[in-house]
Amino acid sequence: HVSVALDLTKVREAEAALKRESARRAYLLELSDALRPLGDAAAVAREACAVLARAVGAERVVYFRIDGDDYVIDEDCAAGVGSIVGRHPVSGFGEALLALYLSGRTAVCPDTSSEPGLSDEQRATFSALGINAYVGVPLVKDGRFVGGLAVHARSPRAWSEDDVSLAEETAHRAWEAIERVHAQQALRHSEERMRLSQDAGRVGTWDFDVAAGRMHWSEAMWSLYGREPGSSEPARVWDEALHPDDHARVQARAKAMLQP
Repeated sequence: HVSVALDLTKVREAEAALKRESARRAYLLELSDALRPLGDAAAVAREACAVLARAVGAERVVYFRIDGDDYVIDEDCAAGVGSIVGRHPVSGFGEALLALYLSGRTAVCPDTSSEPGLSDEQRATFSALGINAYVGVPLVKDGRFVGGLAVHARSPRAWSEDDVSLAEETAHRAWEAIERVHAQQALRHSEERMRLSQDAGRVGTWDFDVAAGRMHWSEAMWSLYGREPGSSEPARVWDEALHPDDHARVQARAKAMLQP
């Protein structure tokens, strides 16, 4: 009977672990689907906070950074408590929390009223903001604190391993999505600057799809040849513009360049 009971316990534990992993995968898929189409860093942070708040049943989730002597909360998602977007002195939350963040370690507090090392003033700061329990996930890249995500509860809460794991996953995936947005914005700005400089210098650009045998011209390229964009095949326009004395030599050189 003891052996059977132990076997059933192992089966239940395995089933529970499988169920948790399935729920985790479903959550990460939901998070990825929510963040993928967003093209604004603030929107990414807001949506990540909202998705996590729903998943763990938190009253508030915030995305924050450190600026000088302040925690700066750029975005949050709050339900049943007020938004705390804005600046908050680092000193109001204790040196121990700051040390954890700067070292890249997750902070887990089940009850701010009994958290060791806090002064009465610091406990009052947490209470005034409706933070009676929290999980704080720092994002440290190349040894530098670049941001963080925190989950708040207005009552003491024994955070589960799954709660902490989801908060950590969300923080890192939100950061990756924000970095992707920044990279895309930088690329667009670079392309726009290039376009403006080309327009100012009347510089045309072209590319050639070898597999399809098609050439694409920029608008400036069409202008340089005195033709309306799309009025003919670019290759034909280029061919017609060649001086008759140069035609055979240039065509032969072009074909040689395209040889594998």
